Amino acid sequence: GRILDFASLEVQAVYISGTIRGAFRTYMETQSPDFEWRGVTKYPRPDYLSSSNKRLIPQMLTKGGIFKQWAKKQAVAVQTAFFNTLPELIEVSPEEADLAWLLYDLIPSEDGLRYDLTHTRTVYTQFETALLKFTAPEAGDISQFVKGLQKEVDNKLTVRPESARDFENLLNENDGGEDE
Repeated sequence: GRILDFASLEVQAVYISGTIRGAFRTYMETQSPDFEWRGVTKYPRPDYLSSSNKRLIPQMLTKGGIFKQWAKKQAVAVQTAFFNTLPELIEVSPEEADLAWLLYDLIPSEDGLRYDLTHTRTVYTQFETALLKFTAPEAGDISQFVKGLQKEVDNKLTVRPESARDFENLLNENDGGEDE
């Protein structure tokens, strides 16, 4: 009945974006056996970025920081597909680790009648190194960023050329201000 030791386990499911409502409504209109659910607008899809940035990382910062100060081990249980969207983490041996990533997947049963939640792999890392990967991401190639940004600007100008004039007018209005 006495606590001898303890550790931390953070379980993070993946949020979804979208809704099944529109897909269901479209299905009800056609009721075709060949209906393609995933092709419908706003069909639910995993939102890995929100799952990590809005939930997992803040939890790790708060709780993980406390457990690190107490020199307690931590584990994070996530789906493999979710883990694969995270920055590449530096793996260490289990003895060096203070953070274990427990990867799980739904695996079809042998009879094919159900899916079993199955532990598929454990990745061992150090808390501070992993946290640094989340909080100080590598910037990447700026030329690729500018190229993508230019593509978005070009698309906006093609669809709504008046928005370019509005933006130019806004710049001209603010240009006559005081020097800073």
